[in-house]
Amino acid sequence: MNGQSYGIKWFTYDPAGQANACLVPISNLGCDSGDFKADVSGKVYLISRGQCDFGLKVALAGAAGASGAIVYNNVPEALLSVTLGQPSRPQMSALTFPVAASAAQMAVNEQRYTNNVLATTKLGDRGNVVMAGGHTDSVPAGPGINDNGSGSMGILEIALQLAKFKVTNAVRFGFWTAEEFGLVGADQYVSSLTAEEQQEIALYLNFDMIASPNFGYFIYDGDGSTFNLTGPPASDAIEHLFEDYFKANGIVSGSTEFDGRSDYGPFLEVNIPSGGLFTGAEGIKTEAEASQWGGQANTAYDSCYHQSCDTIQNLNTTAWVVSMKTAAHAIANYSTSLDGIPRTRNTMSRKVDRQKQLKACGHDILAM
Repeated sequence: MNGQSYGIKWFTYDPAGQANACLVPISNLGCDSGDFKADVSGKVYLISRGQCDFGLKVALAGAAGASGAIVYNNVPEALLSVTLGQPSRPQMSALTFPVAASAAQMAVNEQRYTNNVLATTKLGDRGNVVMAGGHTDSVPAGPGINDNGSGSMGILEIALQLAKFKVTNAVRFGFWTAEEFGLVGADQYVSSLTAEEQQEIALYLNFDMIASPNFGYFIYDGDGSTFNLTGPPASDAIEHLFEDYFKANGIVSGSTEFDGRSDYGPFLEVNIPSGGLFTGAEGIKTEAEASQWGGQANTAYDSCYHQSCDTIQNLNTTAWVVSMKTAAHAIANYSTSLDGIPRTRNTMSRKVDRQKQLKACGHDILAM
């Protein structure tokens, strides 16, 4: 466009197709049917990202008669992965910035089957379940050893060790599938539960990317004190349990936004108290963080995030060991006592930003 080239990305769940039509920009964000006018039927809509998930924008464009839709990035940072979240929605292509409305796309969409793996202790009260989880899949670009072999391997080791001890409350481990395709596995699990089964889950702890090579020690901001996004009641108590453990061991911790961008998102939606740990993804480590944690300032916490170099060499074992000791402390604590965790709660669904959920894995962060 005017001699300028733009990077493009294909949406997960996006079918093949071709469009060659006038480009019509949408003045709003394309999150409401009223944003699309009938007199532009058959055109290609140009839609900014923001406010609602990509799939809704494209579905509304299709319902208005568009022959295609282009969703463009409204911030300079590149989109590392994009998904429409539901395979049944009509769609076209996703671009980093606007381009001309002539496009052809080849794609293969097919029905595939995959499974979560769930394991619950034989001992402990199953009316008071402590859950911990991490996803087992990776993006197509790479093997996903930090994202999220680090978290799934960590909770597997905790599960193996926990079998040697008695617990008061049952502990359930969730090894989630298809997180990178829109939190599919965790969402399916939570939505399959009855209200009574949801109530049996006392809390959920998430571990996603906990061995980042240029790490920081981040805790989900359950009380909303840093990012003004609070979790369900008692999520603050979970955050403070992690903070206290770090502090007791002479480790400075920071906060990461509790925005639903990993498998804890579906638990937030049904008001299950949640928390977890994260050591950083594509965000940039500051000078202050480098001085307190080591590593390189002005460099990503994980420069191989969602890339082919996320291999066994893309790990910091010190960060992983510290994170897993902290995770084990929380799981052990709650397996013996649920002090501070309410056992009756509002079962009405919470509003969660699905656009952020569908980005998966990454988080906004702030050191303390």
